Amino acid sequence: MGRVASMRFLHLNDFRRMPVMPAPTSTDFQVRFPEFAAIAESRIQLFLNDAISDLDPQAWDCWYERGVMFHAAHAMSLADAAAAATPAGATSAAGAATSGYGIKEKKVGDVEVTFATGSSSSSNSGSSRDSFATSFGKTYYGEQFLILQAKAGLGAVTV
Repeated sequence: MGRVASMRFLHLNDFRRMPVMPAPTSTDFQVRFPEFAAIAESRIQLFLNDAISDLDPQAWDCWYERGVMFHAAHAMSLADAAAAATPAGATSAAGAATSGYGIKEKKVGDVEVTFATGSSSSSNSGSSRDSFATSFGKTYYGEQFLILQAKAGLGAVTV
């Protein structure tokens, strides 16, 4: 009797176990976002590492690399805005005001800073999901991150 070749059909779950895109490097980041070219690669890598630890490559699938980069660009933009708004020698209270919700108005001497914030309407459900989306809605990079998140099928939450 001859040998029979074994055939195996792929199941949908098999695709979830397939390798995904590798994590992006600081060079990849600077190619996608040339506006960050003046930023040290070590700083970019720090924010990339944070995004890499926040995102599941299996869940993000083919959108993983871009998701990591937009997540990192968003976080870096918020951090840079907070640093620019914090006067030298300021206490941590100024930093706390910028962590996630921005500064409505801040004036120190001749310097005045105003950041756009998310809706403070009482109609907002106040869930952590809402504040997460509000935080990412503060930058172009965060908005793009949310679009990719929806494409990856991670945008909707069913309770």
